Amino acid sequence: TGPKASEDGAFRASFEDKLLLSDIVFLRGWVRVDIPRFYNPVTSLLLAHGEKWLGMRTVGQLRWEKQLPIPTNPDSLYKPIDRPNRVFNKLFVPKALQSALPFKSKPKIEPARKTKTLDQKRAVVMDAGEKKL
Repeated sequence: TGPKASEDGAFRASFEDKLLLSDIVFLRGWVRVDIPRFYNPVTSLLLAHGEKWLGMRTVGQLRWEKQLPIPTNPDSLYKPIDRPNRVFNKLFVPKALQSALPFKSKPKIEPARKTKTLDQKRAVVMDAGEKKL
């Protein structure tokens, strides 16, 4: 039902981290432009007999000959993403909605205990054989 990969306007993206609504995503899109072919033969006879004509060197060839490193843009390097952990508010169910829920689905809210429960008081004493396990 969605656009096919071959159709114009379809794209696929992957991200380093989970996207949030507050994130801004930039999509740089390109459009195919057909460039008309231009043929310009070199008709100059300024070269000596037997010499081979050489065109202009590319930037990559010049860098390789002069042993220059490829320049890096520090803004384009990957950096770790430091995001604080999100703290969400506790779930609040209005009393009118709680009364309409079945007992199984109602939130069980116990008041804070002043004394420890039996499970909290119970001490587990292990003998030497149990401690090794």
